[in-house]
Amino acid sequence: MLSTPDASQKILHTFEAGARGCITKNINAADLVSAIRAVHSGKMVLSEVVRRKLCEFEASGHLTTREIEVLELVRQGFTND
Repeated sequence: MLSTPDASQKILHTFEAGARGCITKNINAADLVSAIRAVHSGKMVLSEVVRRKLCEFEASGHLTTREIEVLELVRQGFTND
């Protein structure tokens, strides 16, 4: 799982490398524990802020075709397996 101050193209690369979640640094302790448990159980975790920023980044046209494919698969909950 990745913790980041904001969403950027680096997040897509982390998913391609095997990350299963991305949250913002300002997450509260209870939500952090829940996110870690969810990722550990095999679920994908994206905070709403990260999800929204990734959608904005996608709409800006700065993504390659493959990065858009990866983003769509992450949205659908697919894992690297």
